[in-house]
Amino acid sequence: MTDPNDILNQIRARGDLQDTGSDEQSSSYALKPGFRALLEAKSASRPKRTLSADEQKKLAALEDIKHKLEQRQHVQNRRLQNWLTVDEYAAIDELWDEQRDLREELKDKPDAIVEYEERLRRAIFYDNRANHYRKQGKSRSAEEMRSKSVSALEDMLERYAEMIQKDLSLHSWFDRQLDWAHGGDATADLASVPRVITSSSSDAMHNKMTKREVKLSVVERAIYNLLYE
Repeated sequence: MTDPNDILNQIRARGDLQDTGSDEQSSSYALKPGFRALLEAKSASRPKRTLSADEQKKLAALEDIKHKLEQRQHVQNRRLQNWLTVDEYAAIDELWDEQRDLREELKDKPDAIVEYEERLRRAIFYDNRANHYRKQGKSRSAEEMRSKSVSALEDMLERYAEMIQKDLSLHSWFDRQLDWAHGGDATADLASVPRVITSSSSDAMHNKMTKREVKLSVVERAIYNLLYE
């Protein structure tokens, strides 16, 4: 019988892959690549099972559920409960409870984090204005706004370095850590600057998961457990 702790640990390990700077970190939507990389690494050392007719039927159902979740379609809990094991279905609620706890913990932001977000919003505002002027053919105004955006980002990164040096615990609020060495990624670019992990930006690489993503992780793990010894 599958150990319920194994189910949870394998899904949680998805976040560990990102936090330790894995090759999957380049994806802005890291759930599927990171989690599948974990499963592929595990499956390399485990033989495939020979499925019975009932198991093949179950696999087809789980694959269909997985496809619907990937397409952001609604899947009823009753259907999940029908095709997942008791432990796998219970893992959905447990993982989602962890996500809600995470959101509660992130409500009380330190002042330094609030300041960082305000500085980032200012830089984004200037960048959006630059794009607006560029589309209107106002190249000089666009260049002025772009320059303001870069300047705001440079000031923000300087402040970021100061606050991190003063309080290393602030690292946990950001989706990435910058490499300040020559040739590193500490550049005044909106796509590469750290984002606070409560951000909804598509550039953020944090581990916060939606309910749909939690379900998808559990279903992918269930498929893996069905296919391999």
